[in-house]
Amino acid sequence: MALPLEVSRLEGRWESLFPAIQWIQFAVATLSVIGSSSLITYIVFQNPQKSAEVKSLLYLSFSDLLLGICWLIKALVYGTAAAHKDSICYNLQTAGEIFYLASLVFTVSYIWCLYAELRRKHSPSEQSTAAQVTDYACQGGCVMFLLSSLTPLLLMTPVFFLGNVNECFHNFSQNHRCMLMHSEPLPSTNTSVCSTLYLYGVTVFLASFFFSLLTIVNNGPPQWIL
Repeated sequence: MALPLEVSRLEGRWESLFPAIQWIQFAVATLSVIGSSSLITYIVFQNPQKSAEVKSLLYLSFSDLLLGICWLIKALVYGTAAAHKDSICYNLQTAGEIFYLASLVFTVSYIWCLYAELRRKHSPSEQSTAAQVTDYACQGGCVMFLLSSLTPLLLMTPVFFLGNVNECFHNFSQNHRCMLMHSEPLPSTNTSVCSTLYLYGVTVFLASFFFSLLTIVNNGPPQWIL
């Protein structure tokens, strides 16, 4: 089959665009770090008594800040000849997906708390089951924070551990692979494990994304989870 050769030729044609993509990612990551840092600073100093939704927004901004830092480091590492560059790129991508998942979960948390607050203000005498459950969840801010923080970490632990044990990071810095969040593994010491981890990471990301999208579109927690 000539497919690997065709892919190699296609990547060669796009080789001149990789530096431009690197600088675009550098600029976007820098703006993300500046924006999230500014929002965190404003919340910390302007809102000494934080409500549940403001706390959720603070956690969301912090996870966005860490995600922006990961993207920024990847953009800087991509153009260098750093030692163990493959391993650095692989672990940065995995860490970036953890912060990306955390951002999605904190977005859901923020929407739920905002939903409960709006229901409380506009319908003080009428509390639906969804609003009551959401309100209880927001009141337990520490529990919500722990769940939102630990869930992405636990989901991506196999990718960290098994990926490094099976050396799935081989050739990970080749061409554009260091700058993408999901990169299909090239042939390595254990291709089957690495391919499984790749599919697992993509599945976890897509499931989290569509769950968050469903929650946001419904303006509150989906009825089927109550």
